Amino acid sequence: MLHAVEGHFVSGYADGGDSPDRCLQLVPGALEDARAFLADKADTHARLARVSELVDGFESPFGLELLATVHWIAAGKATASDLDEVTAQAYGWNDRKKQFSRRQIELALGVLSEQGWLSLPVHH
Repeated sequence: MLHAVEGHFVSGYADGGDSPDRCLQLVPGALEDARAFLADKADTHARLARVSELVDGFESPFGLELLATVHWIAAGKATASDLDEVTAQAYGWNDRKKQFSRRQIELALGVLSEQGWLSLPVHH
């Protein structure tokens, strides 16, 4: 998707590829174009507000990866409402996921659950 919008809406992806620390920038006029396109789309504004509330405090690449990882595990597994299980699955995913402490996983799981992003209650 980023290849498709490179040069039209964002710049910097082609230079850095999939590097997670690559900084992308909006091209001139992209923000105004997006605002005009979304002006009369109330449902989209509501979804964006919900996502914005979710990521509050998790805005860094590390925080977003943490939220995405925990959500992927907990939402994809019927039994993944248990902190021990989510932590074990995250650590078993790959070595990179071991950068997340148990406490960070617990915080992400709590936020996801409290804000209604998970259908199962969380067990600590």
